Amino acid sequence: KGPFAWFNRQVDRVTQAFGVAVAYVIKFAAVALVLLAVFLYSIWHLFQIIPTSFVPNEDQGYAMAAIIMPQAASLARTQAIAERADAIFKDLPGVQTRTVVTGYSLLDSGFKTNAGTIFVTFRDFEERYKDLDTTKKENARAILQGFFAQARAIEGAIVIPIAPPAIPGIGTTGGFEFWIQDTTTGDPVALDGVMQDFLKKARERPELTGLATTYSASTQQLKAEVDRDKAQLLGIPVQDVYSAIQAQFGSLTVSQYNLFSNVWWVIVQSDAPYRQNPEDLTRLYTRNNQGQMVPLSSIVTTKWTAGPDILPHFNGFTAAKIIGNASAGHSSGDAIATMEAVAKEVLPDGYTFAWSGLAYEEKKSGGTSMIAFLFGLI
Repeated sequence: KGPFAWFNRQVDRVTQAFGVAVAYVIKFAAVALVLLAVFLYSIWHLFQIIPTSFVPNEDQGYAMAAIIMPQAASLARTQAIAERADAIFKDLPGVQTRTVVTGYSLLDSGFKTNAGTIFVTFRDFEERYKDLDTTKKENARAILQGFFAQARAIEGAIVIPIAPPAIPGIGTTGGFEFWIQDTTTGDPVALDGVMQDFLKKARERPELTGLATTYSASTQQLKAEVDRDKAQLLGIPVQDVYSAIQAQFGSLTVSQYNLFSNVWWVIVQSDAPYRQNPEDLTRLYTRNNQGQMVPLSSIVTTKWTAGPDILPHFNGFTAAKIIGNASAGHSSGDAIATMEAVAKEVLPDGYTFAWSGLAYEEKKSGGTSMIAFLFGLI
């Protein structure tokens, strides 16, 4: 009696219906086998034609934008471009707050004057998804596409809207993270050339969009060369020479003291007006073994050169990082396959590629979905 009896009656009905179905399938076994074959072929065919993807990007309520300026651009120039990009976000529907950070590169986590990052939060989901028209205008993809359409008009910089990674903590940005590795000499200039050839070819492929990199081996640099033989002749320890240069243009910890139950560090650095020009380096003095003050200009010479501002490594090799996304109508699996095809075509001997972030996880998962489906059939 009661709900338990009702439940038992329903189970009996389902059992009887299942028995009838089994008897029907046994009676028409040939039809059942044909249908099974059709189902198996359809499953196999769908796996062949449907694009693969790991985790789809979703609206997480926030987004980012990376600002890439020409090499050696000043912080003032970066700030001006950042303000123009921020003004675009300000007028887009669905955007609530913006935070602009100049001097920080989101793509390689480096601190440099020619990079900037914008963090944007959107309005609450209830407000942006309250009706169909609002949803179309204020979903995350629409906001990023609207920003990109206007940001392309900004001259003198590359401004890229970036969605957060689909799985927080795996990768820095949405899309894929691709590395070109130099397994031979580690020459940064040669790596830069290979990377530019790769980007030129990859940007021709319709499956890819938003390809960008922060790696460059043409940043203007001031190289200081120390005449070690002359320094030894004058009785100047080489480490004192470099400490003086560090204190002038960077900072140097020289001592510490206790006050108010805290340990305070004493850090010295030249004031800004005295470390703006290359000539400031030659105005320094250091003490030799005889206690005499010797000008650094007597043992240090400077010259302008070019090189990378940051020299990243991946898997122990000198490497250049490229980020990007699959274009509209293509999946992340299509993008990964396309990047690998371009790499096999363009990369010379001694250069390999690797993945990180979500793309690495997608590659590592491989055919596990097929295995899971097979066990489900069993």
